[in-house]
Amino acid sequence: MERSSIQSIKLTFLFLMLYSCLTTKEALGQVDFFFLKHLSENQLKKEHFTYLEKVNTSEDSIFYFKAKYYLQYEEDSLFFIAFKKSKILFLKDSNALNFASRYFIVNENRELWFNEIDSMTLPKITDNILLFHKLIMKPNKNFDLPKSFKLSEKYLCYLKAESKNPKIAFMLSVVPGLGEVYIGNWKSFLIKFTSQSILIAQTLESNRNLGPYKPLTIINFGFFSGFYFSGFIGAYRDTIQKKKDTQNDFLFHAKNYINSIYHFSLY
Repeated sequence: MERSSIQSIKLTFLFLMLYSCLTTKEALGQVDFFFLKHLSENQLKKEHFTYLEKVNTSEDSIFYFKAKYYLQYEEDSLFFIAFKKSKILFLKDSNALNFASRYFIVNENRELWFNEIDSMTLPKITDNILLFHKLIMKPNKNFDLPKSFKLSEKYLCYLKAESKNPKIAFMLSVVPGLGEVYIGNWKSFLIKFTSQSILIAQTLESNRNLGPYKPLTIINFGFFSGFYFSGFIGAYRDTIQKKKDTQNDFLFHAKNYINSIYHFSLY
């Protein structure tokens, strides 16, 4: 098996070398689509880029192929540069359009991508993916989601987290851990409430037995104060983080749902 794989790699390399030697910049006036597909499917990244650099064709065409290249290898900033220079061509390619939408649905540049296509007339598949993005941007508890892959359950979790206000969680933390109860983090509540209860008990005990100005009392009070006031900030941050986590969880399942129905490829 190993010998067969090595032979296959050697043959591919030899083919690429011969192709490179027999091809000049002038001869590459047209892009060899099937050769590009071969490079893409076999993830020959270096050879793929080298070929695109040698092609002598129109600027929008070359940027169109480079946009697909950068998309495949998840180079987002370079993708958007190439995409903007070949937008008309790229958006006419339903394969590329769907592949990009599927990729960006769980990507930090999701909003940037979907803003580019939101006002367009889209193929059904792309429109379905865009719908999940819209549900995140404008939550709608009445929307009937498919039951597959726990989409409804995950979306309800996101809606619940999205309805929580970090400022309320902050204020409720006047009682240790109550801000965590507000956002449904019961484990964090138990940890904070228990630890701070022990610290305040130790502080009161040392104050009663030793006095308020003794080192042990001061140390206990310092620990309690630090944990107590950090609980306010912690609850505020945890509320924001829970929104992000439940959002990402929903989008992850949405992506799996789309993948279960449609097949995506760049070529």
